[in-house]
Amino acid sequence: MPKLDLHEFKDDLKATPGPGSNAPPRTIRASDLDENFAKVTLIESEEDPPPYQVEYTKDGTRLKNIRGLPEDAIAKQFDVCENGQAEQYWFVVWENEPDLPE
Repeated sequence: MPKLDLHEFKDDLKATPGPGSNAPPRTIRASDLDENFAKVTLIESEEDPPPYQVEYTKDGTRLKNIRGLPEDAIAKQFDVCENGQAEQYWFVVWENEPDLPE
């Protein structure tokens, strides 16, 4: 899985304080937050018909209506520790057992 080039905010705390200050920085730039958010936000497809739809809610983001999957299939991402390293994977789930072709 390629690693995203995200801004590491913990590095901001390691930065040298401004002249006359011994305290670490206590602010972060909104542009850094916005850039990170844009890099991890799902992009709506421009294909017609789209291979998936993106649903944004206050609780998170979900891929819906993935083409080629049975109705009501949704993709979910989960994080695991694999050999001591954090890894992210996706899987497809259904609320009810789907009718799959034999």
